Amino acid sequence: MAGAAITRIASDGPPTPRHESPPTTAGFSFQEDDIATDDEKTIRIRELNDELRTTGRVLNGRVIAMGGLVNDTPEKRHQVFEAVAKFDEWTTGDDPYGEHDFGKVVVEGEAFIWKIDYYSLDEAHGSEHPDDQKTTIRVLTLMYAEDY
Repeated sequence: MAGAAITRIASDGPPTPRHESPPTTAGFSFQEDDIATDDEKTIRIRELNDELRTTGRVLNGRVIAMGGLVNDTPEKRHQVFEAVAKFDEWTTGDDPYGEHDFGKVVVEGEAFIWKIDYYSLDEAHGSEHPDDQKTTIRVLTLMYAEDY
């Protein structure tokens, strides 16, 4: 599928260190987030996804259109984004992990889907820590349901 960016949100600046010197245990260093529980990580992922989905902005975040939506008017793409921003119908079928990373909306009788993917900063592979916006590029993709 061919795709083009609707909006590319630039970084809000360079990451700042979380600690002057990270704590160490038995010769291993770790960051605060390394000891977060899975539930805490899921909550953080959901917060970051919701921020990108509702505002179009988050550190290292992008909003793109794919498929036929690329060829539609900017007004149509904006209508789809606005519908996604207002989306709040979370089901276990579409949101099994509670990350708010996928959904379906209808705009003027046409079905669209949206999804959020997480990439490493070099964009060569998936992010190992999608709960950390300083090490993750978060991409919200909008498309016609038929293009999925």
